[in-house]
Amino acid sequence: MPPIDDEVANLMSPERAEFVRKLRIDEGYTFRAVAAACAEEWGATWGSNQLIGEDLCRAAAETLGIPFEKFWRM
Repeated sequence: MPPIDDEVANLMSPERAEFVRKLRIDEGYTFRAVAAACAEEWGATWGSNQLIGEDLCRAAAETLGIPFEKFWRM
């Protein structure tokens, strides 16, 4: 698995990780939708980039101590 994007890793906090977890796991957002929602909420410029969405979920999983597979398999 490629490394998490540095911009994404630097943005992640426990509060943001919980936001990402809610979007992906509770609401069933796609990776693109997670990226778009986070970009809008946090003022980022990446838009609906699927790879950034995957990185956001990986960073959130690491921050929260949740296996990434919970974010991957919906």
